[in-house]
Amino acid sequence: MKELVKKLFTLFVVIFMIGGTLLVVAQLLGMILRNGQLMIHATNYIGVPTFVCSAIAGVLGFIYSYFPKEAETEKSEAK
Repeated sequence: MKELVKKLFTLFVVIFMIGGTLLVVAQLLGMILRNGQLMIHATNYIGVPTFVCSAIAGVLGFIYSYFPKEAETEKSEAK
């Protein structure tokens, strides 16, 4: 279960980082082109799913923090 949460957390972090980058680029392009509709549509189509992925990543990170940590002896034995 711990590994599943970790992998999902990583996936959602990557998705929201890419989405956030695309959102900023689209809004910057809207500013350069002086196109307000582009900025609004970028927020609606890119921003909302990105914010949802960000929230999911936050919840998964919170859940992951409650899993027990590995002991130092287990880490050294694994190497």
